[in-house]
Amino acid sequence: MEAVEAKFVDLPISTYGALTVGEINDRLDTLESNELKTIRRYEEGTKNRITVIEKIDSLI
Repeated sequence: MEAVEAKFVDLPISTYGALTVGEINDRLDTLESNELKTIRRYEEGTKNRITVIEKIDSLI
């Protein structure tokens, strides 16, 4: 289901669904605030990984 949902959401990190938490966190530092918010909403609605959400919150 997540792979299908990712096709309908324009995420600022390509292949987001295939990345590990570490790979995602490494890429978050390069994103703008609005991009981080997009990733956060998507993450909350899919895997809801607290480590990714906390990293985003620290950057916003």
